[in-house]
Amino acid sequence: MHSAGIRLPCNGAKIGLLGGSFHPPHQGHILLAREAMRTLNLNAVWFLPAPSNPLKEKHKASATQRAQALTECIQQYAPARNRLVVLPLQDQCNLSLTSDTLNLLHQAAPKIHFVWIGGADLLTELHQWHKWQSLIHDTPLAFFDRRSHTAPALRGKIPARYKHHRLKNPAKLAAAKPPAWTLVWQKTSPLAARTLASQ
Repeated sequence: MHSAGIRLPCNGAKIGLLGGSFHPPHQGHILLAREAMRTLNLNAVWFLPAPSNPLKEKHKASATQRAQALTECIQQYAPARNRLVVLPLQDQCNLSLTSDTLNLLHQAAPKIHFVWIGGADLLTELHQWHKWQSLIHDTPLAFFDRRSHTAPALRGKIPARYKHHRLKNPAKLAAAKPPAWTLVWQKTSPLAARTLASQ
């Protein structure tokens, strides 16, 4: 972790993890991160550019290039938001799977509360991810409303199986013991919709 240049926050900190291709990064990503900090009561959000997504096409821009572009995007739209951090951890540590990335973070910072952030549509494909059960049982998950995608997603396999682990109050998620998840309803702007669709 230290070789990757990660500066860990204080014990007990609540950190949102926003992974995705960020190809390209845009203002909607920043808006989502700020909304996540507000609704989930987070101290910071770490952006984790993915080297590749096994369920999507490989990215033309490298993770390093996308991390730089994302940093510039933050500087443009949220220059005073030093709680938004770009962390190309998967590229630096040669990781390709979300489960491996989260495992590394939990081992390096066991006293920090991490929350995985994604769009509600991920509820329909999460069970296709490698070690998806480990992901759910190790890290609280926050899914953000995506209008027409949300209702079908809530009828999927994951919500049905873990219905008793859903929290109605998003602000309590970070401190909850997994498995725990929540759905954040929001007034979806075109930017937010584009944000969640691009991850």
